[in-house]
Amino acid sequence: MSSTFNCLPNELIVCIFAYLEPADIYNAFFDLNERSRKLIKQFIVFNSKSLDADILRLSTLHSWYKHLNLAKGTIFYLVPAQAEQPRYGFDLRIQDYCGIHWYFFTALKIPVSNERIQLIVEKYPVKLNPFFYHQSFEYNGKKSYYGADLIHRCNSKKDIDSWLEKYYPKQAVWLKGNGFHSDNEHIVSIFEAEYDRQRKLIRQAAKHVWDDLKQNNINILQIQFG
Repeated sequence: MSSTFNCLPNELIVCIFAYLEPADIYNAFFDLNERSRKLIKQFIVFNSKSLDADILRLSTLHSWYKHLNLAKGTIFYLVPAQAEQPRYGFDLRIQDYCGIHWYFFTALKIPVSNERIQLIVEKYPVKLNPFFYHQSFEYNGKKSYYGADLIHRCNSKKDIDSWLEKYYPKQAVWLKGNGFHSDNEHIVSIFEAEYDRQRKLIRQAAKHVWDDLKQNNINILQIQFG
């Protein structure tokens, strides 16, 4: 079987890769031989839909958003690994144990056992703020986002006003005179703009981390946390 596979041209192997998930490719081919590993390094990218699902899961499943700093932001680090990141020790909420997913950590000392991985991950931090929370609902035909009241309560008026004036000056003028209500169109626009902006930052960091791990011959499926 192995010798037959090795007779295939690179172009055909890459076509086979296109029908497989990244986790299946790493599992079947990463340690097969040097040739297959080089093809993985050159052609295999992470599943962007899976990353976006992990980003959305992070922004809605975990309650840390209540404690994110608005004025300074909170630094996060990304690590790809097999299976979804557990929600809590007592409530894992894991649906996929096989695919490659992205883990997010706030501590600089990411709990990985490999020092090379630690050094790679540390190179690409992302800064998130509480407007990253992305849980919405509709009431009387108006869209609202959960969390606006918590942002208002957990941050000083000075920090909120300063942040709004710096990044959303038009909305700041209206909000100062009318209050910080979750169903207000100005608040909704900030939640949506901030989620898109921070998701873009995470995507960029994920690409850098993924590419560096490949170039360092690290099998994503073998990344362990301790």
